[in-house]
Amino acid sequence: MQAQLAVGYARVSLEGEDISNQVHAIEDYAKTNGLTLVGVFRDVGVSGAKPALEREGFRQLLTALESMPAIRTIIVFDITRLGRDMLDVMDTYKYLTEKGYNILFAKHPELNVIQSTPLGEAIRKATLAMLSVTAEIERALISERTRSALARAKAMGKHVGRRGTQIPIDVVRQYLSMGLTKKAIYRLLVQQGLLRYQERGVVKVLSYNQFLVRLKSMGL
Repeated sequence: MQAQLAVGYARVSLEGEDISNQVHAIEDYAKTNGLTLVGVFRDVGVSGAKPALEREGFRQLLTALESMPAIRTIIVFDITRLGRDMLDVMDTYKYLTEKGYNILFAKHPELNVIQSTPLGEAIRKATLAMLSVTAEIERALISERTRSALARAKAMGKHVGRRGTQIPIDVVRQYLSMGLTKKAIYRLLVQQGLLRYQERGVVKVLSYNQFLVRLKSMGL
């Protein structure tokens, strides 16, 4: 019996951000579940706020699927790769399923049970919506904590501006104490414009690897 074919989709919001963990998770999921992965399409440096249908990598995925009708399965790392909020996630999911594609999530295997009845599909959509809302709330809470931490740092006279690439170490320590990963902290600082620097008149952003080197030099 020929193995079922599938393609994958991964996305990261920042240039220089490591996408390999998503790709490996998709590859592992395909292998574990007996799927033959034809390829993984990627969007790098693309915010989830940008609708999926406007992303270059996602459009390439759709074009490839149109030319390969034998492939009806798409493996996505997690639901947040489809969109930034519940409405966007559900719109993208609806668009793909109405075209007859089966969407699987490497990080959410509970959603991947094939639903062959209207009730089963309704339950899957409800669970997808709930997880999307949870992720949306978590982003909002992190954003609020970021603003509060930066406000406290400014009140204490700490540097939190864009001068060079000085890292607000007290803010980083606070985030670490809250249980955030270094990658999550890096993303937050980039979103706040705190890791920018100028090189020959061009504004650039400190890479994640450079960020880790700086933290290591600070004993973190």
